[in-house]
Amino acid sequence: ESVVYNVAGQGRAISITYVDAGGVLQMEFNVALPWSREVSLSATTAQAASVTVINVGREISCRITLNGTVTQERSGTGLTICSSVGG
Repeated sequence: ESVVYNVAGQGRAISITYVDAGGVLQMEFNVALPWSREVSLSATTAQAASVTVINVGREISCRITLNGTVTQERSGTGLTICSSVGG
């Protein structure tokens, strides 16, 4: 399954945590926005695809695309979580 994580916004996010190709959580710090990452996940792991953004002050949006279809999109300030669980 092809999963693309996108985080849109300006400036930098304190951290971005996402599920990588091995189904393992990866964390990046002081991340310049906009940011995106494409990973290949197994069908089982793709159900757990998620991206968590910690940001201060500015509004950002996160999106998960699974095989070309957007499965989750959220906007917020502070802690913003996109998860493919439950669509």
